[in-house]
Amino acid sequence: MLGQSSQLARFVSHPEEFLARVLENDVSAVTVVARDGQIIYANAAAERLHGIDRARILERTFDDPDWWITALDGTPLSPDELPFTRVLARGEPVAGAQHAIHWPDGKRRYLSINGAPLWGDDGGEVEAVVFSIEDITERIEYQDRLRRMAVVFESTREGVIITNDQGRIERVNPAFTQITGYTEAEVIGRNPNLLSSGLHDKAFYQAMWATINETGSWQGEIWNRRKNGQVYPEWLTINRVTDDNGDLAHFVAVFSDITQVKQSEDELEHLAHHDPLTDLPNRLLLHARLEQAMKRADQSGTLLGVVFLDIDRFKDINSSRDHAQGDRIIVEAANRFAEAVGAEHTLARFGGDEFLIVLEGLTQPHQIQPVLGRLQQAMAPPFLAHEDPLQLTVSAGCSFYPQDGRSEEALLRNADAALAEAKEAGGGTCRTYSPDMTDQIRDRLALERALQTAIEQDELEVHYQGQWSLADRHLVGVEALVRWRHPRDGLISPGRFIPLAEDSGLILPLGEWVLRDACHQARAWLDQGIDFGRVGVNVAVPQLQNGDLAASVAEALAAAGLPGHRLELEVTESSLLSGGETSLALFDQLRELGVTLAVDDFGTGYSSLSYLKRLPIDRIKLDKGFVQDVTADGEDAVISRAVINMGRSLGLKVLAEGVESQEQCRFLEAEGAHEVQGFLWHRPEPDPDWADLIPQAPSRA
Repeated sequence: MLGQSSQLARFVSHPEEFLARVLENDVSAVTVVARDGQIIYANAAAERLHGIDRARILERTFDDPDWWITALDGTPLSPDELPFTRVLARGEPVAGAQHAIHWPDGKRRYLSINGAPLWGDDGGEVEAVVFSIEDITERIEYQDRLRRMAVVFESTREGVIITNDQGRIERVNPAFTQITGYTEAEVIGRNPNLLSSGLHDKAFYQAMWATINETGSWQGEIWNRRKNGQVYPEWLTINRVTDDNGDLAHFVAVFSDITQVKQSEDELEHLAHHDPLTDLPNRLLLHARLEQAMKRADQSGTLLGVVFLDIDRFKDINSSRDHAQGDRIIVEAANRFAEAVGAEHTLARFGGDEFLIVLEGLTQPHQIQPVLGRLQQAMAPPFLAHEDPLQLTVSAGCSFYPQDGRSEEALLRNADAALAEAKEAGGGTCRTYSPDMTDQIRDRLALERALQTAIEQDELEVHYQGQWSLADRHLVGVEALVRWRHPRDGLISPGRFIPLAEDSGLILPLGEWVLRDACHQARAWLDQGIDFGRVGVNVAVPQLQNGDLAASVAEALAAAGLPGHRLELEVTESSLLSGGETSLALFDQLRELGVTLAVDDFGTGYSSLSYLKRLPIDRIKLDKGFVQDVTADGEDAVISRAVINMGRSLGLKVLAEGVESQEQCRFLEAEGAHEVQGFLWHRPEPDPDWADLIPQAPSRA
């Protein structure tokens, strides 16, 4: 104590030294500015504030261009608002004035400025101003962060709960009230478990808090209860908040009401497993249920019945009416089937007009008969999907687990075979699978092998049908149509062997054979001096997807010596969309060969016009299904007219297929179609005599 008193006495006896040491150790930046604005003193803290040494500070004035003073928000100050001017002019101190100091490099600090006048010896005027400046940048920025956080807290759509370390609610935001229905006053001091729905057990919450204690946070889906008692799902995140010492200070929970998200998920889940038209289970859900039903049958020792249903003649009905009417028939049939089957069994839409039923708990196969009887009775009332009542029947094929197969594939295949026999019997009946039905499968395989042999041994024929211009009745093209003359069975319908070729992969060699034959025949006509226009060859989807079509076409043209512009490839409307960008590249390659492109059966698919515009298409072929009743069916006429107008607006030639009457021809000509093809002009035949056919073209009368 004595030593300290002696030291203090020395400072008192030397006040200048004492004052200098005080100023040097002051944490505030102290500067003295003379009346003329020159800085005449600066302490160490002032050096730290300005970032330059004291000598450089003393070279400057209070209004030095290397810095300038503004309001906190950056608003410029008038001269009489500056702290120096205020003290100098008024002789009054300035206390706690908050300003911002700016440097030319863009940096800015926030200051709290205290200024006091130094009077002259005579007390007449202020000779200098002493400033004590505190850097409050961190405080201002912290307050600004707090304000922004408060805005976020108040305006965020997520509910926020802040509790103390004991889990008692200290604060909630407006979104909390909006979601839960509780006001802040109702929950302050209470535990958040007041929101508990009761749907989660004790183990759930124990696991949650174990994760929070171990990792500091938890997030997941939880069900809570609103004030009105409604239970709702929320996505919840809980975080532990510690203080500077690492001790627990708060818990912060942020949650959002995901009711709509869950509803959307449920809807998507439903859509993924249900047919959009009938709302029945689709194939995906059917397979899952069939698999579970087979397991239950194994456990209980019971039988499982699988029934394939098919509405008789539906395809004919659907093609003669619009698709909306066909959809209404499907929906009505589904409702009738569901009532007949009952909720205890699975009814699914397999596709098109095919349905499938899984019947559980059977002990004998004959127990399926009452259900089959109800299905037939359900079809008895006429369908009113059109102004004319329709009397429809249904065919059914049955197989049983485990006797007819121990796999889903076997059960479905055998039920389908039984259905095929029921259809062959004339429809409106049911057949149960028997091993004899595998003969049909063997016949199909035999036909597939025979088709392969026919391709290899040139048993196929190409018939040609002419295409005429409506403008001048001249031949503008021919279409190559493949025919199969079987050595034993005679002429086999393309409707039978073309789908078989596509399913088996034989469409690739078959397509190449037709392409080569058509190119050689076209070359022969040119050599005979016959101007047939172009020869059209149909291309199936597998050929487009195989990747070698352009090379095959180039090879066929070269082998026959046929110019590329004499060949036109016909693709169906639906196949255009199957290849995407790959098809675009392929068609560009074909265009480089000079080959033209036609869209076959146009109007039956759902092509994107923007996509059609990108394709190098030369011609669209109006499907014969619309042409057939174009003079009698108003809707067919509207569709035909729309297709023709669209084709013309896109700069495409429009060819109408299936023209069989002069009335159809006159309608098409009046609407602006360019070309026609059909029995009115020519029936397909091998190597027609075009010279005899051309003069027989119908007149305009």
